[in-house]
Amino acid sequence: MNEQLIRKIRIDPSSAARFFFWSNFCLHGLITLLTFGIWSPVLLVWCLGLGQWYSATRARTFEAELTNKRIKIADGVFVRKIKSIPLDRVTDLVQNQGIVERALGIWSLHVQTAGAGGASVAEGIIFAVLQPEKIREEVMAARND
Repeated sequence: MNEQLIRKIRIDPSSAARFFFWSNFCLHGLITLLTFGIWSPVLLVWCLGLGQWYSATRARTFEAELTNKRIKIADGVFVRKIKSIPLDRVTDLVQNQGIVERALGIWSLHVQTAGAGGASVAEGIIFAVLQPEKIREEVMAARND
């Protein structure tokens, strides 16, 4: 059976860009505190433009799709990474809403797979996904077909 596209998984690029900006801002802020201000020039550059450019570019280029055989996730600005996760290895899709996501009112889907060494680390993450419950149902149905 040939591979057929079931759907492009849509994300909200505006919300994704805000998520990427604020999550990285929090990370750089924490590093600045832990290094007693040594990291502050990086935080300043992030706030003065690099952060907005990076976040918008990452959100605009992020792609995810569901086929009858796999979930494909493409992400990255400076280094592009494309993950192809076979549906027969998918054990669950976990809806996740961390602190920054909760503040922005968005959800991410974490793709859990068999054979990940028993760790709870997601094999793939789809950020700021629109209709996460529907996507989860479609992936699980495609996996069971």
